[in-house]
Amino acid sequence: MANKVIEAADAFNKAEVAFNEVFESCSFYSTVNGKSVQVFGEHDLDLVPGEVQCEPWNCPEYPQYRFRLYKMCNGIQFFYLVGDRPMEAS
Repeated sequence: MANKVIEAADAFNKAEVAFNEVFESCSFYSTVNGKSVQVFGEHDLDLVPGEVQCEPWNCPEYPQYRFRLYKMCNGIQFFYLVGDRPMEAS
């Protein structure tokens, strides 16, 4: 089982390196609801294939962010937090 953990850690590290080559900056999350990558560069979400979706986002710790823009790619949600709803977002 220890070998499996080492293999998984190596795969995670390789994925992190690959995403950091694409995005300005990002964070990774994995919960019972699925996997997600938060991008921080204003145009990083443009690099992800697919259609942008927009949903309200309410977090008392970060009231300046009111919307979450996201795209789904291969079962992973890539998202970016914004203060105002962009006109082109659905």
